[in-house]
Amino acid sequence: MQQGSIAHLRQLSPSTQRTDSGRLPQAGAKMDALGQHTDMNHKQACIDLEKATQYITQALQHEVGRNQELCMLIRRLEETEAETGRSLTEQVESNKQLKLKIDELYKHLGEKDHSLAQANQTVASLKIQLRGLNQHRQSQQSNSSPLQSDQLTAAEEPLVWSLQLESPDVHIPPVTLDGQFPLMSSDGQIPLISSDGQIPLVSSDGQIPLVSGIKEENAHGFEQCNQYETTETFLRTAINDVLPDLPEESKDVLKETLQSLGVEADGDLQLIEEADLLPSLRPIQARRLVAVWKQKCQALECSGSSLEASSGRLPSLPFSSPRSSTSTSSSSCGSGSAGTDWANNAFPVPWEKFPEELTQALETDTRPSPQMRREMVRIVVREMMAKTPCVTKRNVTDVGKAMVAKYPKSLQDVFEGDVIGSGYHSLVKQLQNRIENAKRYTAPKIRKRRCHAGECDTDEAPPEKRAVLQDTYGCINWDPKLLPLGETDDSQQRNKEKLKTLSLQTDPNPDEVKRLMRSTFYSQRKQVNQGKDIRHLLEEWPFWFDEIGMSVHFTELTGADLKETFIRNVEMKGKRLLNYLRTVGVKKSKFLPALMKFRLMRGELTGCTEDAKELVLLLLSYFDEKEDLMFCYVEESCQAEELQMTQVPLTPTIVVCGQNCFSSSRFMLSVDRTIVNDNISCFTSALSLMFGSYFCFNIHYPAKLASTLEFVQRCFYSVNPQKGTKVAKTNTSHQMNPRVLTLIQDLSDQDWLHV
Repeated sequence: MQQGSIAHLRQLSPSTQRTDSGRLPQAGAKMDALGQHTDMNHKQACIDLEKATQYITQALQHEVGRNQELCMLIRRLEETEAETGRSLTEQVESNKQLKLKIDELYKHLGEKDHSLAQANQTVASLKIQLRGLNQHRQSQQSNSSPLQSDQLTAAEEPLVWSLQLESPDVHIPPVTLDGQFPLMSSDGQIPLISSDGQIPLVSSDGQIPLVSGIKEENAHGFEQCNQYETTETFLRTAINDVLPDLPEESKDVLKETLQSLGVEADGDLQLIEEADLLPSLRPIQARRLVAVWKQKCQALECSGSSLEASSGRLPSLPFSSPRSSTSTSSSSCGSGSAGTDWANNAFPVPWEKFPEELTQALETDTRPSPQMRREMVRIVVREMMAKTPCVTKRNVTDVGKAMVAKYPKSLQDVFEGDVIGSGYHSLVKQLQNRIENAKRYTAPKIRKRRCHAGECDTDEAPPEKRAVLQDTYGCINWDPKLLPLGETDDSQQRNKEKLKTLSLQTDPNPDEVKRLMRSTFYSQRKQVNQGKDIRHLLEEWPFWFDEIGMSVHFTELTGADLKETFIRNVEMKGKRLLNYLRTVGVKKSKFLPALMKFRLMRGELTGCTEDAKELVLLLLSYFDEKEDLMFCYVEESCQAEELQMTQVPLTPTIVVCGQNCFSSSRFMLSVDRTIVNDNISCFTSALSLMFGSYFCFNIHYPAKLASTLEFVQRCFYSVNPQKGTKVAKTNTSHQMNPRVLTLIQDLSDQDWLHV
């Protein structure tokens, strides 16, 4: 069987050999084709690689060229930087030299100004003495009938003597008292004649000896003192008389407290209450001080009235104020001239006596420098007191008003184009302060001067009218008398119900809300003026405490937009005020730490809202007023029902849900310790709602926030009444907050210095 298999294989092998010999040429052909294809692919790859290499080489060459250009540019910049550094170094050295020169010039200017002030005081003193001598000479001439026709009239005499004093070219013709002793010597000098016509009042060395005629005239109410006791000295004397062992620091704090309360005269001390002094003193010290002041003032008033009835003279207080009068006769002088009206150009402003620089500034409608403005005030006051020594507040107001009316662009109280108040308050204040400094009285005045017609202000009004005056402050439609056209009591009620229905909707139509709030303004005012409490108003008028409703009511009430006006004024005035507070304002004591604290809180935040936050906080610190009376800080997750309302002030308060105003994103509004809006997302909205609540709900400014609120009111909400106040309680009468006036004037002065 094995042999059969071998034979079978032998039979098959020739055929197999024939098959393999047929397949070999085909495989060779395929191999040749594959080799050719591989060669072509290899050549194509080489060509592509060569092209890519050329492209990369070109790119590298281009980058090398750019790098060379950059190196050259860097080298040029380095050279420019070196030149700039050298130039800056030279400029710094030049600036140092200029600063030294400017400091030296300022020093010389200060010395000149001081010398000029002393010279002005000397001239004023000599004028007063010459006026007294002239009046005494007039009395002597009235007794000499032969010479009565040669006398000067009472209106001409001060002018002649003033001209003789100021100008050496003006000569008085030689006139004698009795026809024998000439008033002018042969050398052109004027030897003043004593009351008996024989003793010269000017000695050989040029000094003016004291004469009896001046003293006699002083007995009639024209006594002038050479030493002026300032308000600070008066207050310190009043404190030392009662609490001599009080530390000096406590005395300074108490003195500042009394000044902030408006104590200016003796009679003001008996109006001080114990609560006014508690921030500065312990309760026992405050009670002792108040008791002694009231006791002394009452005792002296009683003794003064008895002495006045018997001898016509008033006793002096143990501490005299700088605003006290000389005697009863001087008081009668003031009352006699109180009716003088200078409104109709009865007093000509001495424009021709102003320095050339000041005149040029006024004529070109530019603001004069602070130094030139003070010089202008000195000149005007000197002429006013030469006309009459008894210058009243009305006289000063008339003169200041006339000056501002002639040159409004140079003298008006303006902040970024907005007129503050009546526009002339700061100038009137400067004139009044200068007059008080020029009047140097010695004897005190117990009774305050009565208010003349036309000078009555909010705090001089009767108690039954004062609340109404403060409520209507800044309003143009406080108590509407008639319903709107087409409206009835029934339609008012229907519109009110519609507003309640809309308040329940998640997305009410704002235009419809505005229309209904505007049409029901009459009913809203009637309920507020009738004394309805906040809870009742919140139930009846829910939209009133929302941004839309309060904006409509505030506009109808005051004529000014609420939030829109605030944002526009912050954008226009905010940077300027912040710049002042960050630069000049840091000189105010205790202000720098607050400035650094708020800058750290704000960080890198920018925008109008952040500016508004920093402005309000800085103003509170600048005026040294309490931040916790305007803001109440709670936890971020705190809800309205979780608040401890006993810790919240009664006045409108912003509840900040967070650590500070800058980090908080939610605010609430509290009025009369009632949360009236628990979800305010924007600070400017919260501030506008808080501020609008004072006007909409007849709420007075708290005394400890008076300056900040009035500045914000006038400068950022554009509510600028000329008279009155919205402060709840005050002991002084001002047409406008003097601290606000001072800040506005400082801002104007800073602009002049910056220019």
